[in-house]
Amino acid sequence: MIGKFHLSMPKKPKLRIALAQIRPTLGDLHANMSKHLEYIEKAVGEKADIVLFPELSLTGYSLKDAVVDMAMKHDDSRLDPLYQASKNISICLGMVELTDDFEAKNTNLFLEDGKLVARHRKVYLPTYGVYEEKRYFTPGNRFRAFDSAHGRFGMLICEDMWHTSSMGILALDGALIVFANSAGILKGAQAQDKPENIQIWENL
Repeated sequence: MIGKFHLSMPKKPKLRIALAQIRPTLGDLHANMSKHLEYIEKAVGEKADIVLFPELSLTGYSLKDAVVDMAMKHDDSRLDPLYQASKNISICLGMVELTDDFEAKNTNLFLEDGKLVARHRKVYLPTYGVYEEKRYFTPGNRFRAFDSAHGRFGMLICEDMWHTSSMGILALDGALIVFANSAGILKGAQAQDKPENIQIWENL
């Protein structure tokens, strides 16, 4: 499903953001790449400026030991179709990133004009209940805003959103919009049930 909304921004009258709420096929990079390109094409057709995909959208979430097999560098040639597509629309997507130190990171990439503009490595890795991220990933260590053709943005991934300081750091760093994705399937909370940190965000 592609969702979209409009925001007023200093650099342009309106910013159109497409939400690509896809269901990735677990561990199937080829199928997920095809799905990404399909939804990117839809977003371009709807004249969106940016398309946002879920957490770990290229691989699916519950990889467990397959994290090792799915990890890749941000400049892996298999990602070339996405870099090429970003010449027509800015793209925020999730992947298992392999670092130079051979660590696996739960990472968001922000691609634009055929280049990597920014990346965010998930800082807070949930390891409780059904979540086991610390068994398979190493955490990121920073929150930083970045400049794009459409304004100054930030990125968060799922559990990062539950920590008010993360949003505060991005706000202080000048982020006008924060792209926050997750792999969860839960319905949104009613106003009275929203966590306190969400209420704080709304009043930043």
